[in-house]
Amino acid sequence: MLPLSQNAPLTPISTPTQEITPSEHATAEKAIKRAQAAEEARQGAVYNSGLSNSALQAPGVATPEAWALLRRATDRLNLSTRGYFKLLRVAQTIADLEGAAQIELAHLSEALQYREKISQKPLAFQRE
Repeated sequence: MLPLSQNAPLTPISTPTQEITPSEHATAEKAIKRAQAAEEARQGAVYNSGLSNSALQAPGVATPEAWALLRRATDRLNLSTRGYFKLLRVAQTIADLEGAAQIELAHLSEALQYREKISQKPLAFQRE
């Protein structure tokens, strides 16, 4: 008979796996401030998370190649409307961090990599 539970050793979370140097921290901080300034210049005091869906679909937001990838990803991954716009918001933030004027193919590709795969999610319950 298999045990229903098993004890596993705890992994301490107090020790980071990789230290961030002060120069790396300063570089990241500059990129974040630049991205926030780009967001404010483009849409006022609203961050990308608060962008309206219509603002995300405005002409010039993304390159034609990025729009083509988004259409393919929507079909292949069966994205919901919420997932579609969430993906665009993440890609916009990545573009802002890089100082790009538009969402490019690389930004959308990176945003897609951050999505959880449905097959990796555990099922809440299964019917027999």
